[in-house]
Amino acid sequence: MNWKYVKPLKNANAVKEFEEANGFSLPQDICDCIREYNGGRPDRKCYDTEETEGRMIKCLLSYNPEDPETVYDACKALPGENLVPVASEPGGDLICYDETDKTIVVWLHETNGKEKVADTFTEFLDDLY
Repeated sequence: MNWKYVKPLKNANAVKEFEEANGFSLPQDICDCIREYNGGRPDRKCYDTEETEGRMIKCLLSYNPEDPETVYDACKALPGENLVPVASEPGGDLICYDETDKTIVVWLHETNGKEKVADTFTEFLDDLY
């Protein structure tokens, strides 16, 4: 998979500092992807959940506070259900790591619901089409 518009991390410890400040612990595959492709957009964009087909990822959220779509802003939108935002969709929904069951879900901003996407972030990326 190729990534466009990657924004290199300005602080090499940004992910770790975010985890510590918010009491989150992200899986290694998510941390590695953020460090490599922060804010980037994958060339394969579509994915399915257990309930819907043809959803679309827009970009990974950035850990650079001055960038347009950041993890910091996305956290403010979430209802605090142990969801850690990882990526955004064009319509405003967020792809998240669910700390409760250790899976990848999409949080639906209009209904405050969620749909399971994959067991791991690596599986999510592998399933993009």
